[in-house]
Amino acid sequence: MMIGAGVAALRRHTRHVVNVASFVATRLLAIAAFAASVPLFIKATSAADYGVVAVGFSLLSLSLLLDVALGYVTTQSVGRRLARTRRIHPELVAKVLAAYVTLSVILALLLVSAICLVPGLSTAQRSLYLWLPALLPFLAVSGVVAAVLQAHHELAYLNTSRFVFELGKAVAVAVSGLVFGSVAAVGPVLLAVVGLRAAGDLTLLRRRLGYVLPYPTLRATRRIYPLLRIGFPALGMVVLTLSVNIGDKLLIAFWFSSESVAWYSAAFDINTKAYMLSSAVNATMLSVIVRNHALKRGVDRQVAPGLMVAMVLAALYYLPVMLYSDRILSIWISPAFAVGSAPLASIMAAASVVYLAGNPFETALLGMGGARSVLTVYVIGIAIYFCSLPLAVHISGLEGFMWSYLLLCIALSSGWVVAYRRKRRGARQHEEAVI
Repeated sequence: MMIGAGVAALRRHTRHVVNVASFVATRLLAIAAFAASVPLFIKATSAADYGVVAVGFSLLSLSLLLDVALGYVTTQSVGRRLARTRRIHPELVAKVLAAYVTLSVILALLLVSAICLVPGLSTAQRSLYLWLPALLPFLAVSGVVAAVLQAHHELAYLNTSRFVFELGKAVAVAVSGLVFGSVAAVGPVLLAVVGLRAAGDLTLLRRRLGYVLPYPTLRATRRIYPLLRIGFPALGMVVLTLSVNIGDKLLIAFWFSSESVAWYSAAFDINTKAYMLSSAVNATMLSVIVRNHALKRGVDRQVAPGLMVAMVLAALYYLPVMLYSDRILSIWISPAFAVGSAPLASIMAAASVVYLAGNPFETALLGMGGARSVLTVYVIGIAIYFCSLPLAVHISGLEGFMWSYLLLCIALSSGWVVAYRRKRRGARQHEEAVI
């Protein structure tokens, strides 16, 4: 009887299982490609060259400025309208796509100008950094498609698209190291991959979901500001996040060395690459939360799976990383590299556990339209990070960056929990007042 009940429950949640399985499978393949490409590149070039690539890839996170802001708008708007009307809205997506691509082109031009004006860059660094802004318009196209797929709960296709990008980064790094012995080919190879991916995403959007995007009229474009205003809090979150994800590497390169950037980036990557399972569950729950909240249903049940996954990851992955990071990095890259990177990876593992424990509450807040509350938490957390950083670096050197990151994760996770409880309490009080 219990087996029958389990089979019935599995059938009810088949779509969630497929979404999570596709995410895990594609992320495992991406991690395998990343794990293979990094040591190959470092052996063919140097740890300092990988530090240059790490800084370059952090510049690509500038696409998140628009991806999260406009993606949040698209997921919220399309998801809520689907829940209430059960029909697609291609005009809405066309408006967001036009704004997204236009803003990404402007951002790319500003980034090119900044790179040209920065003194002290080597020829290889400047060449790599000038290639990467060209990716932003193509990433914008894929970002809009990703948001629409998220709203439609078509996460298996979304996961495949993201895998193509992650695989492209690994291929670009490996080819550049093995064939050219430098960073020269990273930009061109990745640009080709991203362009093909954007074309495939648009084809998928048309054939799978029926979005034949009309060209937005001038009148429709003028009316896009009220829509974009919804995404301003999400945009603020990304700006604050990028101040850490880009600022940390730039500060390390300035205060220490490019080799230190490589140690820090490897320690960071060995932890964040394992966010895959938690991200898979939270991503599939986000679509459900958006719909349930739009239909005035409770969302508490959607938080529990994320917490369970965080506990499993803490026991099976992050505890071993804390205890054996030196051995893991010695086998993966080299014993010499592990000396500089392993202490950072151990501290980062603790920070990751704290972050993943709070992440389901952030997802729930975003799905409930609580982006302003999430932004407030980010402001407090980032302030704590930068205020603690000078003292932490003075006391612990390079490890101080990770100690400050741990404080940041504690502030974020505790803040999300408090904000979520306030949001739920306010919703219950409103329901009682209406009754």
